[in-house]
Amino acid sequence: MLRKRIKIHRLSKTKKYIIILFLCMLSITFAFSFGRYVYTKVIDLYFMTKNFYFESDKLKNPQATYSMNYWNGVDYYDIDINLNSFKNDILKSNSDITYNIRYECPQSIVTCSLSKSSGTISGNTNTDLVTFRMTPVAVFNDNDSVTFRIIAEATSPYQKTLSASFTLIVGKYGLSHVIEDAAGQAYLNLKVTNTLDSYIVKESFGSYTAGNHISKAVYDSLSATDKEKCASAIINVSFNPNDLRIDNTNKDFMNAYNIQTSTISGYNYVRAFTFDMDSSVSNVIKFYKKNKSNNYSGTNAITVNYSY
Repeated sequence: MLRKRIKIHRLSKTKKYIIILFLCMLSITFAFSFGRYVYTKVIDLYFMTKNFYFESDKLKNPQATYSMNYWNGVDYYDIDINLNSFKNDILKSNSDITYNIRYECPQSIVTCSLSKSSGTISGNTNTDLVTFRMTPVAVFNDNDSVTFRIIAEATSPYQKTLSASFTLIVGKYGLSHVIEDAAGQAYLNLKVTNTLDSYIVKESFGSYTAGNHISKAVYDSLSATDKEKCASAIINVSFNPNDLRIDNTNKDFMNAYNIQTSTISGYNYVRAFTFDMDSSVSNVIKFYKKNKSNNYSGTNAITVNYSY
């Protein structure tokens, strides 16, 4: 009887040790995560005392993570990285900040490039733009994905690292759109993706009448004049010009038609327009925000209707 009690007692002590060990590991994990968070905040406060701000609309510290659906898996994918030296409209760096920027990509399935590998954020403009491009070299099917990282490192007058991980997921066949935005960003991007591989005849020509559907192979064989009479998809975009203003230098808007406007304080502002899309492409349209503190991601601030 005594031996059984001793055995039970030892077993109970073993369970206690396991629980204590588990709690210790949990505490260490929490302490590490919390410590990293505190360290980041302390460093940011220190940089503020030195009037040093190295920020970005997409790259963050700690690292940001993004997942984007509806990539067509065929076309290249561009990401504009806005690097800046301000915390808000009042807190800005008044000296130049030099930086290096690089990427990590799975080179066996995609090729990646940056518009530049280093640059300077001027103390006068407080902003600089770098464009990242990812181009597929392998065949991607629905639900396939590719993940890559972009890392920017301030080198002078102080050192700070910003980064983000991006995962592109091949979307379903057809048409889709997404609003890419972040609070504090002066503009948002409307990305419209078309994975259709056919075209509709908008204006009759030759043996084709308006409303006919033709394959991409047939479309590619047409003359430039006849191609202008076809579209893979017709996109209608509408929005509230009290909140958003279209970038009128965008190529899709420059080729737009059925443009509708609203009068605000005596000026006409675009509120809706239509443009044609080619097959297997992603088009990006920039809108400037009246209030840059708003984040329109995941909202219906822009209405997009398709016809094809």
